[in-house]
Amino acid sequence: MLSLGNDLLEEPEPVSNSNTALSSQRTLRPLDHSSGRRPLPAMRHYLLEAIAERLPCPYQVAGCEVALATCEVEEHARECFFRDMLCPLGTLNTCFWTGKLTQLMDHFRQNHPLNCNICNESDMQVSGICEDRDMHYVYLIAQTNMHFLITVKTATVDKAVHICIQYIGSKEEARRYIYEIHINSVHDAASRVVFVERCFNDTIQVDDIFRESKCVSIPLRKLRHYVEDEKLAFKFVIKKEAQSSALKKK
Repeated sequence: MLSLGNDLLEEPEPVSNSNTALSSQRTLRPLDHSSGRRPLPAMRHYLLEAIAERLPCPYQVAGCEVALATCEVEEHARECFFRDMLCPLGTLNTCFWTGKLTQLMDHFRQNHPLNCNICNESDMQVSGICEDRDMHYVYLIAQTNMHFLITVKTATVDKAVHICIQYIGSKEEARRYIYEIHINSVHDAASRVVFVERCFNDTIQVDDIFRESKCVSIPLRKLRHYVEDEKLAFKFVIKKEAQSSALKKK
């Protein structure tokens, strides 16, 4: 038992923080005998400290002004608009270009002009569509200030054509976009099929998207009516999901 001398401290009462959102740590304070009450203990709020501790993006020097919690830095850096990018065609040829997203279209125009001469809602054609040959195409699409990658791949393993469109940017923004693939028959103009899928962002490996069938996947045997001389013609449309819903209501 502690006495109540002026120069002594009263024994602190135990405090349980098991059910509180903010952890705290009490510091002993002298008893205020003039008021008969002990002053409020000093509190340290670890959660608030974590919130207050914001870190700059690793690409701050390049122009990113986002402040992040420690646990957010790694994921943001993978998707950051100002990050360093590899040429999307690097896996298909010997292009080892590295640069910023703002430089990507100029790089394609200078080095891969056949892979960027398309725009949204335009018709395009790919060749080599057959069951005994693997083909892989990648195109860069600019839509206002946004960029998308469209990948078309035929695989002898599953004898199918896979088409995927990825948004270059964050996963959150990519989820706002859907794409449509319109395929018209070369034998009958009235025969057409339309596929609708949601965009993923470019940090996800396209082969993983194909493997999990989270894209447009069509067995080659079902495309015979739409392929002529091993060529497949189709039109793609990229739109925000809200815009797509509004169009359906009209």
